[in-house]
Amino acid sequence: TIAFSQLVAVEQLDGMLNRQIKEIADYFLTGEIEELDEFNHYKTEVKTAFEVWQKTIDGELAFVKEDELAEEREEGLTLIRLKDKYEVISDEISQMLLLKKAGKEQEALEIFKNSIEEKFDRIFAESFKKSRHDDREEVKESQEKVQELNDFIQLLSVIIIAISLILIVFIV
Repeated sequence: TIAFSQLVAVEQLDGMLNRQIKEIADYFLTGEIEELDEFNHYKTEVKTAFEVWQKTIDGELAFVKEDELAEEREEGLTLIRLKDKYEVISDEISQMLLLKKAGKEQEALEIFKNSIEEKFDRIFAESFKKSRHDDREEVKESQEKVQELNDFIQLLSVIIIAISLILIVFIV
């Protein structure tokens, strides 16, 4: 459940970051200030998504085995690094918006093209890909364990029914 929750948190964060990029791109294309309102809305949502992901990681730390603890701590460090990089990118976006408002569209577009798009793709896409892979593996392993337990319970049920039938036949 925790791994699945973490997978959902990563998916939400990825979607919101992509929406932010879209809103900025729309603002540059149309010049409509409403796009910035949407951008700011998603900025708040991204902060919430980071918090949800952190809570999920913290919750998972309480349940993992000792040999898996280092891996979960590493995921927590990855999250912290991503938050820090997101703050840097947010500052660059603010600088870019100021340049756009000052009429320096070419400089603002350069920041968008060279900095924002490239960083989002390189930093976040790779981190999300790894997190998704790890979480999917964890969910798959959990599903396999549940299936093994289910098979054992079925076998145990068959044995108990068989013994009961033998006893009934013997008693009769």
